[in-house]
Amino acid sequence: MKLLLCICLITLTNVMAQSTKKWKVEGIQFNLGGLMSSKIPSASYATYADFIGKVDTTYTNFSAPVQLTNLSMRPIFNGSFHMVQPEKNTLQRFGITLQNKSISSFVLKGTPNIDSTTNIEVYSSVDAIRLDHTTPVLTFDYAYLKKISVSQRFNVTFGVGTYIGYSLWNTIKSRAKLNQWPSGDNSGSWWRGQGSSDMFTSTGLYSFSKHILNMGIYTSFGFEYGLSSNQDVAQKWYFTYESRFCYDYFAVKNVPSSWFSFQCSQQLGIKYYLNR
Repeated sequence: MKLLLCICLITLTNVMAQSTKKWKVEGIQFNLGGLMSSKIPSASYATYADFIGKVDTTYTNFSAPVQLTNLSMRPIFNGSFHMVQPEKNTLQRFGITLQNKSISSFVLKGTPNIDSTTNIEVYSSVDAIRLDHTTPVLTFDYAYLKKISVSQRFNVTFGVGTYIGYSLWNTIKSRAKLNQWPSGDNSGSWWRGQGSSDMFTSTGLYSFSKHILNMGIYTSFGFEYGLSSNQDVAQKWYFTYESRFCYDYFAVKNVPSSWFSFQCSQQLGIKYYLNR
């Protein structure tokens, strides 16, 4: 029995050694870009009542939360380490990603409710309130890619990947558009904002988990282009572009509609080959 275990151990060690020989260190890469989600849910008024309630709404009646349609990209940063199998031109990529994920974003539209018969100097009301809930998320990334060399300076890559990580803290910012009607003919409006973060304290954010699981799968397509115009030397520095299409899971218990979403990221970067 001991002999059989020794043989199995030696065989496994040999297989792993042969596998290690097939994969070689290729390089490192750093990307910076933007991430857009298929939806940023509006959640419900009650979910963020503590933050809306900080604004004086004495003279205003509010509508239901209005989901914003002008979705904008959120910043994303990625660093990765690459292993290559030269015979098959396949890559294994191990990376770490930091992004600022948007959890919820909505507007409450206000209707002034002012009694014009009251004798006061100044009337004021809230015309609209915008609330944005974001959180930085740190994930670990793995991808299996195929590389096709078009020329000495230009390569195309495509494949699939997965990631898993956690959110780091919550940040909720609200801005109120205030309307004011003085006793004269002049009137005006301005925005007043406030924010809360549980980076150092959980005050006012007890309804949201500080560390939330985030994971997903994605497809990847990109290319790299050598920065040196000298064709007689091996290219070491490359300009890179990558497009990822992701199916994402992020379970915020108070915002169920944000649990599953499709995401698309566009990233530009620099890659350095270590084995040349």
